[in-house]
Amino acid sequence: MDVNFWGSVYPTYYALPHLKASKGKLIVCCSAAGTVATSRMAFYNASKAAQLRFYETLRTEVGSEVGITILTPGYVESEITKGKGMQKSGEVAVDEEARDVL
Repeated sequence: MDVNFWGSVYPTYYALPHLKASKGKLIVCCSAAGTVATSRMAFYNASKAAQLRFYETLRTEVGSEVGITILTPGYVESEITKGKGMQKSGEVAVDEEARDVL
């Protein structure tokens, strides 16, 4: 939460008065993980869901005073996705033997 949520909210808090005065625009990089549940990524998904909902709500609060664009990229190969059973297509890999045991 400190990085994924507060890391974007704190700067927004301080920038908002300046953005309102100049009719500025804010671009936020969120993640599709904020809307799609992915196994073994609960904390990351929760932080991105919080970030997404915060900026969607802020967008309605500031109206046309500030333009807010929320980017929600899908799967990006990185350290956080290594070994998580995710594929580049965004699908979750299923261990068929483990599935059949259940």
